[in-house]
Amino acid sequence: MFVITVDQKNSTTAGNRAAQQMRQLEQQHGESLLLPAAQFAGDELQLITDDPTTVAAVALDLAGDDWHVGIGIGNGSLSTSAADSHGTAFQAARDAVNAAKPLPWHIAVRSSEDAEAAQDCEAALALLQTLQSRRTDAGNEIAELIDRLGSVTAAAEHLGISVSAASKRARIAGLRHEQAGIELAERLLARADASTKMTEVADKVDA
Repeated sequence: MFVITVDQKNSTTAGNRAAQQMRQLEQQHGESLLLPAAQFAGDELQLITDDPTTVAAVALDLAGDDWHVGIGIGNGSLSTSAADSHGTAFQAARDAVNAAKPLPWHIAVRSSEDAEAAQDCEAALALLQTLQSRRTDAGNEIAELIDRLGSVTAAAEHLGISVSAASKRARIAGLRHEQAGIELAERLLARADASTKMTEVADKVDA
């Protein structure tokens, strides 16, 4: 199980965006969440999911948009709300969000059982966030259009440029590298979660 705890950067000067962001996360990822997104301590949000694709998407979206992101991997006992739920994944997420605050990529991953697997996940997400943060406005535009419209050809038509020009923008923006990195991050997150579950099963057998 994954618990994502995020804390807004500079909320006292930039204004608290937690409630607005929580509604947006529910709209985008609600079907993948095990419980509704929750707001804590004013500008802190928490999401619970078992889907590594959702974890990677949320982490990269928020780390590039004024949030510190902590990802906890472990077990948990779910209640009717995140506030009443508990487990090692929740503590790992708390440790992770605190660890994320001084990091240039604003993402940290912690696991209750496999620290090395968590480090691998964090490294993949850090590289992706760094790639995204260095894009130009043109790179961000072509990335958004291809994601929304589904192809380079559609993006080129929307921009009124040739397909070759749009392809060049996508290449400079590193979109193929990004996609490969996202798939890697998702696999690493899934493996880290599976490792935690295997450890839990072994512990129960030993007990």
